Amino acid sequence: RVFALTYAATVEADVEPLVVAIKRALLVTEDHDLVVVEFEEGSVSIHADSDTADGDEVIEVDGDAAMSIRFNGSYLLQALNAVSTERVALGLSGPGKQVRLDPIGDDSVALIVMPRKGSA
Repeated sequence: RVFALTYAATVEADVEPLVVAIKRALLVTEDHDLVVVEFEEGSVSIHADSDTADGDEVIEVDGDAAMSIRFNGSYLLQALNAVSTERVALGLSGPGKQVRLDPIGDDSVALIVMPRKGSA
């Protein structure tokens, strides 16, 4: 059940810009490394889940999704660092639900990242 076969949306993105954006957001997180990942048509915005921190990193993606998900940024970063390809497909089940990471060009592995409780 965790590795769902269908998703509400799927987006494809370059791994390196995602890693850099998450690292920047982690620099200013206050509450247990929480980062907010907001998917919109053609882009994803990553920022710290903080009342005092400001700023977003916006990255272009291929795909159309409209949802916001909170993650433990350290866990999300570890999963992306385990991806051995330059691009990754993110299978989005919905706000508050698991995200599947599929390295594009490597069918031998898939990763699941669980969000933090609730949505952003």
